Amino acid sequence: MCSKGTYIRSLARDYGAALGCGAHLTKLVRTRIGQYRLSDALTMEAIQALRPPRPAGETERPERPRRQRQPERRAGLDYFNATHGTPPNEPQ
Repeated sequence: MCSKGTYIRSLARDYGAALGCGAHLTKLVRTRIGQYRLSDALTMEAIQALRPPRPAGETERPERPRRQRQPERRAGLDYFNATHGTPPNEPQ
C-alpha cells in the first residue's frame, strides 16, 4: 500500500538510476482506490445493461435544437473595425 503522493513511475526510474541501468514501467494497473477495488468494478457492458429500455417509438438520441449559424465575422473584428478601421488582411 502506498500514499496518494507516491509516484510509482518515479520509483522505477529511481531504482534504475541507483542500479545504473535505467528502468521504466511497461504496465501500471491501479487495483484499489480507498475502499474501491478493481475486482468489484463493472465493465462498460454491465453498466449499459443496467440502463432502462427506451419507451417504444423513442429514437436512440433525442433531436437537439439547431443553433443559428454565426456570421462569418466575429464581434471582436466588428469592434476593431469600428474603432481602428479595416484590419490589414481585409479588403477596404
